[in-house]
Amino acid sequence: MSIENDEKQLDGLIGKEQFVRRFIERLGNPSDYEYTGLCYEAENAECVCGHMIKYCFQIAHKVDKSKTAIVGSVCIDHFAGYAQGLFESLLKAKEALKLRLSEDKKRAKEASQKAEVQILADKFITLKAQARVRYLAIRQSGKRASYDLWFIVVRGIFVKQYKRPCDYIRFYKVQIERIETAINQLPE
Repeated sequence: MSIENDEKQLDGLIGKEQFVRRFIERLGNPSDYEYTGLCYEAENAECVCGHMIKYCFQIAHKVDKSKTAIVGSVCIDHFAGYAQGLFESLLKAKEALKLRLSEDKKRAKEASQKAEVQILADKFITLKAQARVRYLAIRQSGKRASYDLWFIVVRGIFVKQYKRPCDYIRFYKVQIERIETAINQLPE
């Protein structure tokens, strides 16, 4: 295990040296650059090192602001030890991006769950109405409805108050299955 870790660390150092060498060849001293505050997501962007990236962090020369470059989120770590100020500002931006992406993902999940709850609630209401129609038809024919159908129509199923959408989803799915089964049972 120790040899594997040493090899991985050596690969990381070689990658860092290559990155810094390419950076110096293309743009000069990494210490002469600063983070511009611009961070964005792109489809086909290229890092200053040459590989394709998704998240772009723009840096600019401290004196000649027309000299800019794009750094990928993975390559930020390569600045550690070479351009510490740049590294720290890029690292903060990377952490802020991670937090924003996490919050966006959470909001998207909540919106998706809210939509699913609404769909299930509508189906639940429709099935309760169908259960009532089925119950009345069975009673009018002089037969007895199943206990489950009777319970659903006469006693009723009431929606509890939950805090999380996932609890509503679970509740509605169980009750929908229960109502569908009761509707399809033959009368006694």
